[in-house]
Amino acid sequence: HNLTINAGATLSNNSTLNINAGGVVVNNGTYKGSGLYTGALFNNSGGTVSPGNSPGCTTFGAGYTNGSGTELIEIGGTTVCTQYDQLQVTGTATLSGTLNVVLFGGYTPNCGETYTIMTATSVSGTFATVTYPALPAGLSWNIQYNATSVVLSITGNPVATATPASQTICSRTPITTIVLTSTVASTTYACTRDNNATVTGIAPSGTGNISGTLTNTANVPITVTFT
Repeated sequence: HNLTINAGATLSNNSTLNINAGGVVVNNGTYKGSGLYTGALFNNSGGTVSPGNSPGCTTFGAGYTNGSGTELIEIGGTTVCTQYDQLQVTGTATLSGTLNVVLFGGYTPNCGETYTIMTATSVSGTFATVTYPALPAGLSWNIQYNATSVVLSITGNPVATATPASQTICSRTPITTIVLTSTVASTTYACTRDNNATVTGIAPSGTGNISGTLTNTANVPITVTFT
């Protein structure tokens, strides 16, 4: 038997769909659901494969080819099959076409998170085009193609802000606490300061927000810089 999903049509499989081995399966529309497809190689030639029911997992039991189609992955958390999508392939997953990643339910990813969006007996090729949603400043998407999986991850390059950025004080007067914030959650801040020979009172290096009293041992104004 052959199966063709025409452009504009949607096939939802939440059970088991079996096409006899030797059949031809072509997807030019949308295939979705949390069911098992088996029997013949699934060819996403020009359509969209959207695992689960927003989000969820879908299984291909006789191999998968993305062709010139689109694999749509929704991410709404870090738990597979309930918070983000995954394709589960028995056999070879041959990749090309487009990977389209979208965020679900207003979710905002955090630095260090990973999402295994595909598992397979073996993975061949890569997506020709990958589109990602916007992330907070300082975060970026990464994709890794492994022998039996495809994994997305979030990495961070924090942009730190010091408030206040500058201040003028008299010697032996407590500074206004310098509060450090970042666009990346759970950032650890380390700082050092210059002019240690002529200015004392706050440690030359430390972590976290900066506070304390500086004493100028010179007879001229001194600029102290924390980096």
